[in-house]
Amino acid sequence: LKSITLIIHALNKGYPSSIFSLISAIKLNSSVEIKTLDINDIETLAKNYIGKKSVWLFLDEMDQNFCAFNDSERVKIAALLKASYDMTKFFSDLKIRISIRPNVLSVLQKEYSCLSGLRQYIVNLNWNTNLLKKVLSKRIESYLINLLFDGEFDLGKGKRQVSQFISKLSFERPRWMIELCKLASKNALADHSSYIHQEHFYCSMKKFGELRCIDLSAEFNSNCKNIDKIITGFSHAPRLFRDAHNLIEFIKKYILPLDIELYKNHKPTAKEII
Repeated sequence: LKSITLIIHALNKGYPSSIFSLISAIKLNSSVEIKTLDINDIETLAKNYIGKKSVWLFLDEMDQNFCAFNDSERVKIAALLKASYDMTKFFSDLKIRISIRPNVLSVLQKEYSCLSGLRQYIVNLNWNTNLLKKVLSKRIESYLINLLFDGEFDLGKGKRQVSQFISKLSFERPRWMIELCKLASKNALADHSSYIHQEHFYCSMKKFGELRCIDLSAEFNSNCKNIDKIITGFSHAPRLFRDAHNLIEFIKKYILPLDIELYKNHKPTAKEII
């Protein structure tokens, strides 16, 4: 997914619904954008998105305070379901998900025959031990992250979640991530800090880099006897290479002059180094 925009509007007199809370907690990647929408902007939203982009509409707790003995309540919910169904048929890019209690749906289906065609689109939300365990573990994980780390960290392009910050610094390797966190926590203890700050990670990078060089040398030594020289050679590299040509030219200038030998016992080319 290259880009996601989550547009949220909360009813309930300012108290967020469960789906509102769920969507607000979603942090898939840096391309996710979350906007909170005022009720007066919904018409503008429809004009800007529907028919141009894929739109997902989540409606939660629409049956709140539902009373089966109230005619207007039954009509209101039944009309919502039918209208939503018709709209998704007319607008192919519009996806609507509505959460309704099973007992409410049962009452409506018995009274309104127009809802019989919706049965194939009904998904029962069931929980089991494994799913609840995952939910619980995520809540504990979130609590511990907030307890240990000082808010969100800056990667140079705005604030990011701590997990994303650590993932980038550890090159998305689990063992490296654990070692980096251990080094950062030692720095935090040395500072008598209650939290692990971003600076504690940066202060760990020298030792972390030394350990990574040792790991890479051990991992790729069977392919190249002098892998440590290649790693050291790239210490002169710019932060980013504009294209493959610049990378190859850098390798020719700084890496190939080094005494490097591949498993084939011959001097490598720039492309073999890559």
